[in-house]
Amino acid sequence: VVSLILGLVAAFVYLWNNNKSFRAFWISLWEKLKSACSKAVSGIKSAFNGLKSAWNTVRDTFGKIASTVKERIRAQAR
Repeated sequence: VVSLILGLVAAFVYLWNNNKSFRAFWISLWEKLKSACSKAVSGIKSAFNGLKSAWNTVRDTFGKIASTVKERIRAQAR
């Protein structure tokens, strides 16, 4: 198993150093992977910001309802 891994690494290094197309393929693949991950992270951040905004709206709405109920109870108690 170890010799197989070493052989694959040696082949990769050889092709990297001696084959422009091989090197260009891997560089292009890496750039695409970075771009996809960046877009995924941006999407996740955006989704969490949307959830945060929705949560704040719900919290504020229930806070206003609670305040209104308290005020009306106090007004009726007078």
